[in-house]
Amino acid sequence: MVENGFDEEKLKQGNMGIIFGGSFILSLIISFVFVLFLGPERDAMFGASAGFMAGLFWVATAMGITYLFERKSLKLFLINAGYHVVTFTVIGFILGLWR
Repeated sequence: MVENGFDEEKLKQGNMGIIFGGSFILSLIISFVFVLFLGPERDAMFGASAGFMAGLFWVATAMGITYLFERKSLKLFLINAGYHVVTFTVIGFILGLWR
């Protein structure tokens, strides 16, 4: 909370339906496009590796550029970028298994 500048009152103002519903829809879009990127000849290891690489080298680095310009903390960057690296790795693993 501190790294983002949030307090309890500000967090209570959020619309949970929009936050979680929107996150779910955006995750479906990510997954749909990522499975197209992985292609038909995929397995769990390839999917997880590709997800890790995409999360680390595309998403995290793009976030890093934004964080530098916004002058956000390294701690917040590591939390948020780490979340996306793990998410893309898991998405890639699941899509690699799914036939």
